[in-house]
Amino acid sequence: MQIQQNPSLTRRDLELLDKDFLLRMMRNRIVLVFPSIVPWDKLNLEEFQGMYYLDNIDGTHNWSTGGNTENTYQIWFELPTDKDLFLHILAELKLST
Repeated sequence: MQIQQNPSLTRRDLELLDKDFLLRMMRNRIVLVFPSIVPWDKLNLEEFQGMYYLDNIDGTHNWSTGGNTENTYQIWFELPTDKDLFLHILAELKLST
């Protein structure tokens, strides 16, 4: 048996949270569009201090997807510092490729 503490929220978890908490998380939302395979192992999701919600939003077509909806994700952060850390990780990843 393996037990892990996981700050990742599910859709069901979101239904249980109060509206103020959800609003704070939505303010810390990022939409990501990856051109190919998502490098999950390089995104260091385990470094977040607070909770986060990650969801594939395939089928969405707007300014952020540019027509590519296959690898489109949204991630909501409880803490603004986690959002800042994630943006830093994305910048480093982009520079290294």
